[in-house]
Amino acid sequence: MLHHVILEEPRSWHTKIPFVLWAYREVPNNTAGVAPFQLLYGRNPEGPLPILKNTWMAGQEGLQLDTTPVTLYMEKLKKQLEDAAEKAKLISTIQEEKMAHHYNLRSTKIFNPGDKVIVLIPDSKNKLLARWQVPCTIESRRNEHSFVVKMPDASVRHVHQNKMRKFVASSGSVNVTFEGEE
Repeated sequence: MLHHVILEEPRSWHTKIPFVLWAYREVPNNTAGVAPFQLLYGRNPEGPLPILKNTWMAGQEGLQLDTTPVTLYMEKLKKQLEDAAEKAKLISTIQEEKMAHHYNLRSTKIFNPGDKVIVLIPDSKNKLLARWQVPCTIESRRNEHSFVVKMPDASVRHVHQNKMRKFVASSGSVNVTFEGEE
């Protein structure tokens, strides 16, 4: 969101940060399914326009203070926070399963213990600098989509199937025959 604000108002974007933060905090998160504001305060966020509308519609009644005893307020707040956390955990679990399903969507690769494979291992934090480690050996299958692999340096790693390919050894020499030669 901040990117769009900076593009639209390059000289005054810094004055819009509070509004961007409010918009971010009041919209339910895809992973948690609950607005960050609700997880923090235990109630749905109420922006300036609904507050102004309620004040105008209620007249003087809207300006009265809430006289709920502190203990009742704290119990209600605790219940609301627990409900929001429970809902967020449930939705987060569902989203996690969806992401795992999408990640494992491609056909299952068939590797057996003892197979030679090449493994994509990052050389640094830059993901463009990852290199294939050759040859590695499958030790065992850990679960449906991952394997325990013995690396060339004799270390053992847990690797997802998307980071592996079958190892095909290239021959050291090539026979060339020209036409007309016997």
